[in-house]
Amino acid sequence: MVCLLLGRAALWRHLDPPPPLGYNAGMSVQDTIREMLRREPFESFRLVTSSGESSVVHSPDLLALLKSEVFIAQPNSDKRTFIPLLHVTAVETMHNGRSRSRRK
Repeated sequence: MVCLLLGRAALWRHLDPPPPLGYNAGMSVQDTIREMLRREPFESFRLVTSSGESSVVHSPDLLALLKSEVFIAQPNSDKRTFIPLLHVTAVETMHNGRSRSRRK
């Protein structure tokens, strides 16, 4: 009987609808960044750090996801940024190169 109940529980978990695209409570920052890089067509996004600073990723070719940090190069410039993954507090999507928030 216990095996049957465990089997049912596993079946119910399998039948649950998947979470919406871009959200999963179990996703790490690395998983979220990888998902943003794979989107077709690519959409610019912003990484916000614990200090409140932010960096915009304009192209998937300008970001390197390392084991414990992110390297972001700025287009047409020698500027670059290293951000420890522990300090990334948000990944914000942008539309047409502008942030989703609007001015009042």
